[in-house]
Amino acid sequence: GQESNHEEDISELPSEQSVGLDGIYVLEDIEVVAFSEEDANSGSIMGDFFGGDTGLSFGSGFSSTMGGERLQRILRPTLGDTLAGQPGVTSSSYSPGTTRPIIRGLDGFRVATQIDGLGTMDLGPESPDHGVAIDPLIAKSIEIHRGPSALRFGSGAIGGAVNTITGIRPTLIPEGNWDATLTTGYNTQGDGKHAKLGAKLAEGLWAFSFFTSQHESGDTSIPGRAWTQEYEDVIQPRTFDGGPIFLSNPTKTLPNSYHDSATYSVGASFGVPDSVEFGLSLTRFDSNQGIPYFYDGTATGRPFGQSHTESELSRIDTDFSYLPQGGWGPFSKLTARLAKGWYDRNEKFEGLNLGDIELDEGTDFTGIAFERDATEARFELHNGDRDSLLHGITGTHFEKSRLHARRFTLQVAGTDDTLLKQETAAYYSTQKLSWEEWSLEFGVRGDFGDVSRTDPGNAFVDERTNTFSQSMSLGWDTARIPGLVRFGAKLTASLTDRAPSAVERYAFWDNESLGNIIIGGDVAAVFLDDIDGPLDNEKAKHIELSFAADWGWGSAILTGYETDFDNFIFLESRPDLGFENTAVYVARDARIRGMEAMTRFSLWESKDLEQKLELELSGDWMESRDLKRRQELPRMPTAKISSMLTYEMPSWDFHLELRRSFGSGSTPLEPIPEFSTSPYTLLNAGATWQPAWADDALTISLRGTNLLNEEIREHTSFRKETSPQPGRGVSVELEWTF
Repeated sequence: GQESNHEEDISELPSEQSVGLDGIYVLEDIEVVAFSEEDANSGSIMGDFFGGDTGLSFGSGFSSTMGGERLQRILRPTLGDTLAGQPGVTSSSYSPGTTRPIIRGLDGFRVATQIDGLGTMDLGPESPDHGVAIDPLIAKSIEIHRGPSALRFGSGAIGGAVNTITGIRPTLIPEGNWDATLTTGYNTQGDGKHAKLGAKLAEGLWAFSFFTSQHESGDTSIPGRAWTQEYEDVIQPRTFDGGPIFLSNPTKTLPNSYHDSATYSVGASFGVPDSVEFGLSLTRFDSNQGIPYFYDGTATGRPFGQSHTESELSRIDTDFSYLPQGGWGPFSKLTARLAKGWYDRNEKFEGLNLGDIELDEGTDFTGIAFERDATEARFELHNGDRDSLLHGITGTHFEKSRLHARRFTLQVAGTDDTLLKQETAAYYSTQKLSWEEWSLEFGVRGDFGDVSRTDPGNAFVDERTNTFSQSMSLGWDTARIPGLVRFGAKLTASLTDRAPSAVERYAFWDNESLGNIIIGGDVAAVFLDDIDGPLDNEKAKHIELSFAADWGWGSAILTGYETDFDNFIFLESRPDLGFENTAVYVARDARIRGMEAMTRFSLWESKDLEQKLELELSGDWMESRDLKRRQELPRMPTAKISSMLTYEMPSWDFHLELRRSFGSGSTPLEPIPEFSTSPYTLLNAGATWQPAWADDALTISLRGTNLLNEEIREHTSFRKETSPQPGRGVSVELEWTF
């Protein structure tokens, strides 16, 4: 089996789907992945949907967990790129090293990005150009969590939650053991290199682990030109030196697209297995990456050059669990977690000359500097177990953050400081009631908080927040339909309530990565007539219907959904403010609807030869609507279809992935037309070899990405017209476990 930090939770949490490498497995805790030989040989995806013998699992038919070989097949340098091919999931893309997962067109605070069950403590939710401070190399499994149990992570997690399980804090093992892993790899894209070293030692009442990883990559190669023709025609990129100087379109290489990162962590556990356990871990994440775009100077004095970002995250995590003998009445377990994090990010500008033309070389400065410290705590009581009529979790959740933004103003050679504070206290409960072929999951959450802003002149603005969210899922699972092994249906309805964040309300700074001045909705209300005072709570009504069927040699899941928003908060380009390249947080009534499908077939299998051939097909489609402007919402994902062909044999594993992403179609026309994106076809392939003589201790992987060398632009990105995805690349990796 695969180990996790909280394996003992398996019998106590509402079940979620788990999409594993060789089959789809039952998952009882969003933080645990359980694999077995029987699962690996099943070739069915129905275990995900049905949630084992107790009836349908909670939430959507597409809550999933990826681990083991399946995760290795799709692993990329960032979390967003790793998950981008999953049904209903896309990636924001601002540079090759900066991506975040987008679920059903929702991102930011609507997708709770977690690491081992607590927030990542970076600025990802607050700023769309920030990546996730998680190295996928550290991941043992990655979960996409939807449905009522997503309320555990926040009332704003309308899109769901993405939880990365790392094993940084080791699990106690009574009999004791030790192991270590060394990984090294090379990628032709950007002359990229990566390495990982991790080790764990467990002995009875204690366990210790450490981990480190490194990524280095230069400027990436691209199939053609960096800027689209539409962008060149409309924007006409240029700088000024007594008059306009038009810029040439970079070709074959994306300038300033390098990215480097490093992770360091140590962890320890103490206690008595299956009784009392205490854990502690320290983690450090550093990154340095270029912003792949030459900033055109303007006649108003903006210099010509390029920017890069430097980020540092340090965090301390502690957790405690207690399993009382005989329980406390209906409660079987107590868990507590506490984390403290410090995050710094600097966006630095480097002035340049243009060939022989002397422009702004030597004009270097830090455009915006962020300092954030955050504290998060969670206390939970677990009731019942998987065999109980009712089981689930009831808990409290506390978050407190302080964000200091220091903005440099070039024209006056000075800085403006803004201090944003946010505090939240919440209660929640997610429960599952199972009876014969029927199951009912329900979840509630209430949040109480405060957001404030202090300006350079000590002007103070404060808002109290109050939200209440609820969700319910009714499922039916039967084996009594002729011709089918199993059939299931599930109906989910949710009413969620999210308070605007401090950044959405009060931001006012130049964001180099987005190429825009970002202005919060409460601040912009002073300038814009169509924003009425402070932003109101974002409320969502969600309905979802899923069907699943298993006919023995194959299985399928189909889901349709619709979400209606009151005060959907998003960034909108607003040239009418008089600033250059301005984006404002606005709130409008909106609607998002879509469909997702997945099916898996066992094409051929020989148990004598220990070989099998499987085909997985999936697809998703969605549409969005700004109900006030009667047009599409900006930067929404395009439809896609995907296929994965896998062939497994002793010591070898082969896979071929083909994905077709369709063009953007119609795009918003107001306040300014959004650039469109073209369809593309992505072909990836890979092979993994575990030599028999190495007794599975050595794994050699070869992977090819974008083998057709297609020009790929993600429609969800602010930078889609200037920053295409990398072209063809080939990578090799060696992993030694001892």
